[in-house]
Amino acid sequence: MKKFAYILFLGIVLSSCKAKEKLTPPYAGIRIINNAEYYHGGVKEVILTKNDDINYIISEIKNLTNDKKDEVQINVNLGYTEVRLLDQEEKEEEYFSIVFTEFYGDVIRYGGKHYYYNQELVDFIKKKLKMWKTPRKDS
Repeated sequence: MKKFAYILFLGIVLSSCKAKEKLTPPYAGIRIINNAEYYHGGVKEVILTKNDDINYIISEIKNLTNDKKDEVQINVNLGYTEVRLLDQEEKEEEYFSIVFTEFYGDVIRYGGKHYYYNQELVDFIKKKLKMWKTPRKDS
C-alpha cells in the first residue's frame, strides 16, 4: 500500500512539473520593461519590432563573455529593466535583465545568476527607453 501511495504521489508531482517551452525564432519583437523610472526616467515600456534591433540585441547577448558573478553584488541598485522575447503568437519569456547597481555600474543578468558587462548594449536599451544618461541622486 505504501508503495502504491508513493508511486501515485510521484506521478502527481512529475505530471505537475511540465517543462516550460522555450520560444524559438523567428521572434516577433522584444518587450523592454523599465523598472528604474524613479532613478533613470524614461518610458515604462517599449516594444521593438524592427529586425535590425532584434538581431542586434540577440547577437550582443550571444557574444557575452567573462562572467562576473563572483565580482558583482546587485543588492544595492537603482532599478532594473526586463528584456523579454515575443514570439509570433505574442507569448513572451524573459531573456535577460539589466541591473543598475550603485557600486558596480550597469550589469547584465543573463542565464540565471550570471552577470556581464556590455555598456554598448546597455546604452542601446537606455536610448530605446529614453532614459537619462546619469541617474537621479537623492539628497
